[in-house]
Amino acid sequence: MTRFEPFRGLRYNLADASEFSAVIAPPYDVLSNAQRDALRDRHVANSVRLDYPDGKADPAAYAQARADLDSWRADGTLALDSQATFTVYRMTDLSSSRRTTGVIGALGLEHPGVGDVLPHEETTSKDKADRLSLIRSTEINTSPIWVLATASGLGAVCARVADASPPTSSGVDEAHVLHECWVVSDAATIDEIGTIVRSAPVVVADGHHRLETALTYESERPEANAIMSFVVELSPDELEVRPIHRIVTADSHAEIAAALDAFFEIADVADNVSASPDGPVLVRPDGSRAVLRPRPATFDPAVNLDSQRVRIALADVASASTAFHHDVDTVATAVTSGEAQAGILLRPATVAQIREVADSRTRMPPKSTFFYPKPRTGIVFRPVVEPT
Repeated sequence: MTRFEPFRGLRYNLADASEFSAVIAPPYDVLSNAQRDALRDRHVANSVRLDYPDGKADPAAYAQARADLDSWRADGTLALDSQATFTVYRMTDLSSSRRTTGVIGALGLEHPGVGDVLPHEETTSKDKADRLSLIRSTEINTSPIWVLATASGLGAVCARVADASPPTSSGVDEAHVLHECWVVSDAATIDEIGTIVRSAPVVVADGHHRLETALTYESERPEANAIMSFVVELSPDELEVRPIHRIVTADSHAEIAAALDAFFEIADVADNVSASPDGPVLVRPDGSRAVLRPRPATFDPAVNLDSQRVRIALADVASASTAFHHDVDTVATAVTSGEAQAGILLRPATVAQIREVADSRTRMPPKSTFFYPKPRTGIVFRPVVEPT
């Protein structure tokens, strides 16, 4: 059974509610150093100071993050909940009014494939020493991983909480996404939320590397046996899933095209086409584009994701290496500038496909999904061990 519990969170205690927009920040792994520095300059207590210290350049930065945390607690910038709570968290894209509403709590740690916390994708190689050094120093979860609840009903409960009262705090980010949260402290609602999440397996949608880091830390400190998680119902009503495209380097474009031709019919399309219902879109070095239509009976029927099919098609191109990006223009520029020899614009995975993979307890290839918007750092922080 999945373990999902409320916790005593550390929250911003701001004199001016409008400051909340100035202290929340995007996840560390989507920020450049320049963006991080701009956030640090935006507010003296911006959450990036805790979540993204430049420890790789200066190991003393981890100690500084702990010093900032202790200082903010001492001067009241951060206040500890008086009791264990959940946090209902809603993100609204103001350009489309699309909403994602879920709940932040403490998810019990399980090794992948052992229990009911299921990995969603295979992971790429990534240096996790930074995250481990950070958690050792600060002893908090600075940002939540994103988890999908396969049980039904969570979205309705979270919406009921959100619609019943004004948010505890709210702010708008640079992408015009409204972030709102509600602190849930009443026992009945806490029990209702916990019962739903615990009733069925959950799927880790985003944050696999932070989960792996937490498992490593648990081996050092067994009482640190949970991780802060943003849990959202696995439902098309709650999720906007975008693709992560491929930037392919190789000895030549011709080598890539020949490999793709064995699996796909390559049909020219207009140069500005970035998506097709028939298959992925190939970006060539001259800027021209083509749709990749899977050849009949080439792929096993179970292989129905673009990320799976493209990986199979390129598997025998010895010189090929793949980078990933969610922005179409970035992919196209990499190819037309000569930095890469091909771009492949994928179609997004559907919620039904994500559920199918979850039900089979298998994994998608790395970088198959981009869940949007991204939860902000600073909504709440979680001490890794229950405070006394």
